[in-house]
Amino acid sequence: MKGNSARRLAGYVLAASAVVACPCHLALTLPLLLALVGGTVLGGVLTQHPGLVLAAATLYFLAAAAGAYALLSAKSHARFDREVAILQRGKTRSRP
Repeated sequence: MKGNSARRLAGYVLAASAVVACPCHLALTLPLLLALVGGTVLGGVLTQHPGLVLAAATLYFLAAAAGAYALLSAKSHARFDREVAILQRGKTRSRP
């Protein structure tokens, strides 16, 4: 089903981005991020406020991990399949 594969892809993208944004990986990802935005206003803000970066990375990690779990769990897929079946039944009944 097209919708189901899109949900699965979105779940994998969220899971991968959660791994990258994980606070335990910040020792590797923060210098890379600072190298990319170095010399800009954003680079200056990130350098001056490492606590803000840690808080934002932690919040994003938690939200992305929860979203990935919701999109990839078997219960979520079963609910999605039931909703699609109900919608398809409704479309076939409304036809004259």
